[in-house]
Amino acid sequence: ETNNELPGRVIETLQRVSDELGDRDYSASAGKGVIDRFYDYARQMRELLATEQDEKLHGVHSRLPTKRMKAAICFATLDNPKRPKIELHHWNATEEFAIGWQRDAILAIEASKRSDKTDLESKLWSLLIEHSTQGITARRMQQITNRTADEVAPVLLKWEKIGSTQKTRSGRTWIYTPNEK
Repeated sequence: ETNNELPGRVIETLQRVSDELGDRDYSASAGKGVIDRFYDYARQMRELLATEQDEKLHGVHSRLPTKRMKAAICFATLDNPKRPKIELHHWNATEEFAIGWQRDAILAIEASKRSDKTDLESKLWSLLIEHSTQGITARRMQQITNRTADEVAPVLLKWEKIGSTQKTRSGRTWIYTPNEK
């Protein structure tokens, strides 16, 4: 039989935190220069967005100023739970977080792109093998994989160049088959 009760020391710690916070209005104030830094950082992110081509990063960069302010509020609350005041040192302490959030988002998006490219190549190769006797057109591969010609054509061209596939003409279209070599 398992014990579903929290240990006494956890309950006591939570009670002390609750007592410390007490009844309050849950508002925070900002010290001199904090709001200016926030708006300056938000402007930097907007400028970065203007040059960024990948729309997936737009959401990350546009939210970073708010995420930094939330983290600064947490630091201010740790310093003074009853009357948190965000000071420049709280804002500055969030810089490493922001750099990490930005880096992690970029890495995750790049990994998803690599995975997506690998998945597409894998699906296309499976189609070539499945249709190895009669061949398959690039158009049919696009339809089956729900991809555009701009996505499928480079893969087929790469395979053709390295000798993995053969391209033969059938009427007005090209048929692709895996190379027998």
